[in-house]
Amino acid sequence: MVAALIAWLGFSVFKSAPTPPAASIAASPASSTSSAASKPTAETTAAPSIATPPAAARTVAPPPDAPTTAVNEVLPTVSQSSLNTIRGTIRVSVRVTLDKQGSVTNATATDAGPSRYFARLAVNASKQWTFTPATAEAQRTMLVQFNFTRFGITAESNSAG
Repeated sequence: MVAALIAWLGFSVFKSAPTPPAASIAASPASSTSSAASKPTAETTAAPSIATPPAAARTVAPPPDAPTTAVNEVLPTVSQSSLNTIRGTIRVSVRVTLDKQGSVTNATATDAGPSRYFARLAVNASKQWTFTPATAEAQRTMLVQFNFTRFGITAESNSAG
């Protein structure tokens, strides 16, 4: 009885083939039967093509620049004996100008802090930084902040506006 039920279910499922979607009928006219060829329907006629302008005539706006982030950050090399002279934190801010490729073209200390020695090291290190390339702007400005402590050096970059 179970075998008969399975056989009946199998025959009823595979007895009628599903009709193909309209896109496959229009895409493959060789698969249509002679009765379908004698009666043109909306499914068998080709859809009108929409004219698109040539690639040279299209104007596409360039995508906006991604946020500028540091790709290569260089920290100044400072001897441990020099770091041991620091009490608290020496903060040095350096304004860097970037070209379109993301390389630093100019670096100046905007807040040198109390030590010209650490300011000079920060400016020289910031000249070696690289940032993400730009697509729209020719020149960008970033602010690189160095923090010198007895335990080491940290740096971060922010957009200077």
